[in-house]
Order: sequence, then C-alpha cells, then structure tokens
Amino acid sequence: MPWVITRPIEKSSTIKFIDFNSDSSHAKDVFWHSSAHVLGVALEKTFGDSTLLCDGPLILLGRFFYKFLLLGTNGHDKIQKAIDKIVSQKHGFERIEVDANIAKDIFHDNPFKLHFIDRTLLLGKFKLNKVSSAHWVTDRESQDQSTRSPLLNRVYGISFPSSKQLQDHEVFLEEAKQQNEITDRSEKTSAYL
Repeated sequence: MPWVITRPIEKSSTIKFIDFNSDSSHAKDVFWHSSAHVLGVALEKTFGDSTLLCDGPLILLGRFFYKFLLLGTNGHDKIQKAIDKIVSQKHGFERIEVDANIAKDIFHDNPFKLHFIDRTLLLGKFKLNKVSSAHWVTDRESQDQSTRSPLLNRVYGISFPSSKQLQDHEVFLEEAKQQNEITDRSEKTSAYL
C-alpha cells in the first residue's frame, strides 16, 4: 500500500521507495492526488466563503478535477495564480486522522464534504486546462428544476514534478490530437470513395 513519506510507520513493514519517474502507478496517483488538494486550497483561497468544495478525483495521465459550488462569477485566471503561489511556497502536506464527529465539526458548513465523511514540496508544475460543470447528484431525468441538485463548477488540472515533464506531456497530447485529425480526415475521405 502506498504511504506518504511524512506519515509515521505504525507497524513492522517492508519499505520500497518509489518516485514519479518509476514504473509505479502508485507514485503518480499520490502525486496527482496531492495536486488535487492544492487545487482545492487554491479554490478556497480565491473564492473564500463564496465556494463549497465537493470532490476532486484524479482521472488519467496526470489529469484531475475538483467539483465546487461557486456562489458568484467565474475566475479561471485567479485560480491559476493562486495555484502558482501555493506551489511556489513549498507547503507540506499533513495527514490528520480525526473521528467522524470532529470531521463533521470541521466541515459543518460544507454539505459536500459532510457527504464523504466516514506538503507541496514535491510539486513542480501545475496547469489548469479545462472548466465545466456538473450536478452534485446525477438527476438528469428530473424535469423540475426546483428538485434538481445544485449545478457545480468543475475545474480540471494536470501536474508533473517538472516543467519539462509537463511540456513533454503537452507535446504528446498535441501530436496525438494531430494524429486523430489526420485519421478522421482519412476516414472521411475514404467514406466518399
């Protein structure tokens, strides 16, 4: 099981150190999970009491998102600036284990976090790449707007330990996009023959 390096080891264990560049998907998952936390902090710092955080799972290849309810206007540029500032300050991550009652007290004003209750030192380059929205609970079938769950904002991001790795990934994505466009054009041309 992956273990954060700053978390105390609680029983006799075998230790294997892995880093982002290893073949271990766990290292990347932990890195991107930490990046999602940075995105959450940036959202809270940017919008303060005007936002309620929900969840922010990782997706694939360094991408992750955070759903949040924003009680105001869009601020994509403000979020990116907040992320850059947080990462540059090299904060540490601290795992805090509390019982459910204390967690409920901490998140008493955030119904989204209540739903789930049961250190940037290593982060290098972080980039926001998409903004969208989704309902808190999937209820597309409900025609009555008054009974639908709130429409949440969703901010997607990607992160890597270094700027070069982010640039390499962006080049890879651009090449894949161009290849798909070539394939799509080829398939359309073939359909007309």
